[in-house]
Amino acid sequence: MNSPHGVPKFHQIDSIRDFSSKGLGELKAWMEIWFRQVKDIDKTAGGGGTDVDPHGIIASWAGSYPLVAGPGVVWVVPEFNGASQTFTLTKATARIETSGVGTASIVFEKSSGGGAFSAVAIVTVSITSGQNQASQTISTTVTTGDLLRIRFSTAAVTPTLYSAEIQGSFTT
Repeated sequence: MNSPHGVPKFHQIDSIRDFSSKGLGELKAWMEIWFRQVKDIDKTAGGGGTDVDPHGIIASWAGSYPLVAGPGVVWVVPEFNGASQTFTLTKATARIETSGVGTASIVFEKSSGGGAFSAVAIVTVSITSGQNQASQTISTTVTTGDLLRIRFSTAAVTPTLYSAEIQGSFTT
């Protein structure tokens, strides 16, 4: 359907519920590409100093909160401008759209290198009954090629959608 000016009309996105699981996966893929292409404005340090621009990383997951506890999908830590980097992760956040009875717990995990996932817990973020979101401050490092994933340590009591992210940065 087009507007009176011949421009296609698009559905406004108001919440995560406007996406199917497939749509969320496609959005994640496009956002990862976009974030890799965005370049920070060059900053110069006065007096011959060094470049200390922070560069961020956000790994995110979203979908239907599972009815059975277990692992989620794996996310590979990316390169930055074609080079391997070590990122310091600083915050983990989890959100559910419908608060249920009981606690929703998501464990953020990492694994060194590629290949089979060998889980090392980073942090558990628990969303208590009546709440929709929780965050934890963390301090751990990951390097390009390492793996990140979430694990649902509790099953959904009430069907709901979830989102989870872990963020951090490195300095050049």
